[in-house]
Amino acid sequence: MYFPYLRCKQFELIALRELSVRLGSSGKISPVLEPVKNSTGTLERALDSLLNNDVNFTIILNPSVGDFTSNNDPLINLINTKCSTNTNFQIGIIINQYTNLDVIDNLLGQITTTKNLTLIHSGRPNNIDSLLLWSQNHTIKYNLYSEAIPVRRYRGLITSDSKIILEDKFQAQPKNAAYLNNPDELFTDEHLYYIEDGNIGFADYLTVGNDYSESGFLPYAVAIHLTYIRSDNTIWIRHFVSDSNADTIDVAGKFGEALAKLIEFIDSQNINTEAANEFREHFKNGHYPGLGSLKKLSIKNHLELLLDLLA
Repeated sequence: MYFPYLRCKQFELIALRELSVRLGSSGKISPVLEPVKNSTGTLERALDSLLNNDVNFTIILNPSVGDFTSNNDPLINLINTKCSTNTNFQIGIIINQYTNLDVIDNLLGQITTTKNLTLIHSGRPNNIDSLLLWSQNHTIKYNLYSEAIPVRRYRGLITSDSKIILEDKFQAQPKNAAYLNNPDELFTDEHLYYIEDGNIGFADYLTVGNDYSESGFLPYAVAIHLTYIRSDNTIWIRHFVSDSNADTIDVAGKFGEALAKLIEFIDSQNINTEAANEFREHFKNGHYPGLGSLKKLSIKNHLELLLDLLA
């Protein structure tokens, strides 16, 4: 199974919502949602789509970034309101050196629905033995861990029937123009080997990456990131970058430059995902949908690839 990790920004959630029917019928993709914004309207609509289409997912109760790091109450109310009659999801708990298990138990005590848990091991806790003891009183369904986590020390917790490898596969650059230096690179082959490596699933941060920022800015260069499948079934990512990158004027024009390169590529590769065809429509109509929509289409295309590969 594939566990895409999303920070629940607007266009990430729209991508999920638009694919929720396929996600539900597949049963091979279980999104991990880390809410970051107090304005939860888009999240509520996404949860409705996931629940209505029986998509398994994890919603994180103690986000590490964003608005809910200081006040979890709105998030708890949202889970209790939206998910009270559904059990096909997990409560996610981020585990690291700052985790206070007493605080986690207090938060879990306020949840009125399922207590199946997904633990996201983003760092090593100060006392592994305390975590192991705590876990005996909870139902841990999934453990997401990186290669930096010493799994052998989590005896009895990160078990063979719960292990999911989580890695950031997106090689982020400090500036969009830098993608011109490495326009095509391997994204992942984890889907080919995760079972052989002793995991029940694999997870990543899609074509967004793990870096988090509160707000965007006008770019000097526009970059569109598109994953695609090579003949050996590995997933590669190609970066399509604008050419007129000396200033922040005419972002729509920069998008047109990057989009023209993308269209040439997807036509040559006969890529026909829903997202690819939406890019074709924008090109045909000379339409600039905004930078958020570019992220949505990039995420949507990646999820469609995984749906096909895992079918």
